[in-house]
Formats: sequence, C-alpha cells, structure tokens
Amino acid sequence: MLRARRVSTMLVLALLIKASLIGLASVLTIDIPRFIGLTDSGHASLIAYAPEVWLALLALVFGTLIIVVSIASENTPRLVDIFIGDAWGRLYIWVIMFSTLENVLLQLATANPAMFWSNMMFINNYVLLPLVLLFAIPFTFHILKLTKNTNVIAYIFEENIHAIHHSSTTNKKAIEQSQMVLFETLNQMHDLLQYIQFKEPKGDIISRLGRSVRHYLMAKRSFPDQFFGLSQYVKDDISFRTLQERYQKIESSKIFYEQKALWVLNAVYLHVIDEGHPDLASMCGYELSEIGRTAIQQNDLAVTEAAIMEFNTLLRNGINHALKSKEIGNAFNIIHHYNQLIFALIENKDEMRVERCCHYMSRYGEELYRLSEMEPQLKFLVDVIAWALKKNVMYLVEREFSKNIQQDVLRGFCNLSEISQATRGVKGGLRLIKISLCLFYMSKDDYGSVNSIVDSLSNQWKVGGSESLLREWEESYARLIAENETFWEGTDRGIVNIYFTGHQDQIPRLREHVQVRIGNQESVH
Repeated sequence: MLRARRVSTMLVLALLIKASLIGLASVLTIDIPRFIGLTDSGHASLIAYAPEVWLALLALVFGTLIIVVSIASENTPRLVDIFIGDAWGRLYIWVIMFSTLENVLLQLATANPAMFWSNMMFINNYVLLPLVLLFAIPFTFHILKLTKNTNVIAYIFEENIHAIHHSSTTNKKAIEQSQMVLFETLNQMHDLLQYIQFKEPKGDIISRLGRSVRHYLMAKRSFPDQFFGLSQYVKDDISFRTLQERYQKIESSKIFYEQKALWVLNAVYLHVIDEGHPDLASMCGYELSEIGRTAIQQNDLAVTEAAIMEFNTLLRNGINHALKSKEIGNAFNIIHHYNQLIFALIENKDEMRVERCCHYMSRYGEELYRLSEMEPQLKFLVDVIAWALKKNVMYLVEREFSKNIQQDVLRGFCNLSEISQATRGVKGGLRLIKISLCLFYMSKDDYGSVNSIVDSLSNQWKVGGSESLLREWEESYARLIAENETFWEGTDRGIVNIYFTGHQDQIPRLREHVQVRIGNQESVH
C-alpha cells in the first residue's frame, strides 16, 4: 500500500509536469520556432526522427540500468525494489515515457501550422529533450550509487522507521500493512547480512536493528491496542509458525515485534560467531543491552523480561561456541554486556530482576567451572563472572539496596569457589577477586560480609592447617599489591585488569581480621 502510493505520486507528478508544459504552450502568444528563425523544413526534419531519439534514450537508460541492477541484485537482495522504489528515478522514467508518447502524437500535427502545435514541438524537442539528456548520466550514477550495500541498508531501515511512524492507526488494513512492512524489513536486514561479505555493512545492519527496536519502544505507547493483535502475515512468519500456543500471550504482552527482532538478533549472533567476528558478536550484545535499557526506561516489563531471556540465550550460545572452538572472547563480551543490563536494572531499583539476573550469572559460573575441568581455558570465564558479580554487589551497596538482596547476591558470588574439588584452581584469579571484595567491605566496616567471604575461601584452602592457610592469604595480598589497574595486554574489553582493586590500603586491616578469624576457627576445632 505504501509503495503503491509512492508509485502513484510520481506518476501524477510526471503527468502534472507534462500538463504544465502543455498549458505553457497553449498560453504563449508567439510562435517560438518562427520567432527564433527556425525554418519549417528544419523543424519538420527534427520532428521526423525525434520519437526515435526519445525511444532510444528510454531504452538506453532503462535497459542498461535493469541489466546492471539485475546483476548486482544477485549479491544484494532488495536492490530491484530499491530501484523501483526510488522516487526521482521513477519520475525521470515517467517523463521520458510520456515525452516519447507525446512525440508520436505530434507527428500527426507536423502539417498543421497552428501556433500551439508548433510551440509544443519546440518545448518537447528543444527544451525538454536536452534537459533529459543532460540528466541521463547523473541519473545513471544515482542509481548505481543505490547499489552500494550501505544505501540498501539505509533504504530498508528508513522503510522500517516509516512503518513505525504510521502504526498509530485503528484501521485494520493499515495495521496489517504496517505489521507486514515491519516484519519484511527485519527479515530483509537478516537476509542481507547473509549475503554481504564485508564487516562494516554487517555492523551497520546490527546497529540499525538495535536502533529500530529502540525507536519502536519509544513510539509504542501511542499505538492502539488493535495494533498488537497478530495478523495472518505475522502468524505465517518463519519465527512465529511454531508458536501457536503462545499467540494469546504474545498479543496480551504486546511484544510481537520485539520478539521477532530479538529472534533475528540471536540468529545474527550465531552467524557472526560462526564466521569468526568477535567484534560483530560484541555489537549484538551491546545492542541487546541498549534495547533492555530502553525497555527499562519505558517501564516495559515484558520486553525487559524478553531481553533478559535473550541474554541468557546468547550467553549459552557463547559457551557452546567456546566449547567447540576454544574461543572464549564471545562469551567474555556477552558477560560484560549482560552486566550492563543488570546495572540498568539496579539504577531502576528493580530488586526482583536484579536478584534473578545475578542468580542466573552465578549458575553459569558454576557450570563453567565444571566445564573447565575438561576445557581449562573456560576457567577465565569463571573469573569474569566473579568480577561481574563483584561489581554488582558493590553497586548494590552503593545504591543502598536491602540487605536481603545484597546477601543473596553475595552468596552466589561466594558459591563460585565451592563447586568442584577443593584444591582445583584455587590459586587462580578467582580468589583475588574474592579478596578484593573483602577489601571493599572492610572499607565499609561490614564485617559480616567480610566473614562470609573469608569463611568461603578458608574452607577451600584449608588443606594444611592455619599456618598453610595464612600463607595462602599472604600470597594473595602480595599479588593484589602487585596488580596494576590496566592489563599489559589488550583484550576485547580494552586493557582493564579484572584482578585490580582500588582498596589496597585496607589490606593491613584485612590481614589482622583474617588472622583473628582463622585463629578463632582453629581454636574451635
């Protein structure tokens, strides 16, 4: 419907142009060809072959572009649609076509000495024809420019945004049309990413996909309830055909578009990690985090829940990929972006979802620790999750969340060191992150939380009595003092050192407290 309206607009505009020129010829009070000294024989000779000139121009411009666009569209879907949908291109072609037909009709008036017909021939062949010839090359370059991937992506994105802007309607046919365009454009961006070989346009697609969803979320409140009913086109979409039992829930929660977009984002994530593009995979995580943040700002709980579930799915896919390829960077990045979403939930004081997300992350940490017995490189991901949970705990304290929430997240953090054999991996980076959180709690004089972490670590390290246990603590103090804020190698997250602590000044206090705590435990036993 939208495309048909645009085609009709350009057709009407071309007719108006021709009508204006005819009107101009009818109101002129002089015979222009005779006024400028053009003889009848010279003028008639031009009219004799003018239709062939117009027809040759039409064939040259239209035919050449069809061939070029057809070849280019083999690697870039939707190119033909863009060529047909280009407004100025259609106007140019319509003007040529009407001028060609007009010249055929003007042949009947060559013997007619009427001033009107003489002026018409002059305007059409001495004014309009040179102008059209002049614009032939710029028009060709304009269409060829549209074949660039960036322009194809921009066209699809603009069509998507246009459909969002026209979704505030109660007309059933208009709603169905908007839903169709919204889903078509998402599918087209997904399909286009499969064809494109270069990373920059792939990244552009991922970025525009996220922007589209965020734009939709901000405009969503103005949509009528009828808009969220699933049309037959939506039900027939490849990602909705198997969800018949969930149609009613999707309609009531009003998230059919977001669910489709998140499905596409997950498919794109799988595609780019299989192709070995960790930077593009990280972009997927970033866009999902921004979508979740926008949903939180708009108080859209259904989309917030969908974003959390999608993050769990991406993290699962990242872990599975790490098991197959030994590449942990993708999971590392997803953990970081997942944590950005948790920060947004903390800022919004959403205690229930903060607690649940931290619980999910702790569960993934436990699973990664078990898997690290087979694939040792996964052990670093446990450290990354511990670092993320540490930041969450610190943020919860700073934002003065309830003690129950703080302690629940802290328990999940402590459990990361209690899963598997007691002596496996205890001298890795995990204990440094544990102790750095202890130092943070010491700065807050929260001895209860310090004791929870100390007891957790002591239970793992206690293999040779209190003296051996204290030596383990001293080794960790020395390592924490030696750690710098920046890492000496670059990672996907820059050069941040996850084992650094800004509370090294609390080490003497912690040392004294741990000695007393371990001494008391030893005397009890």
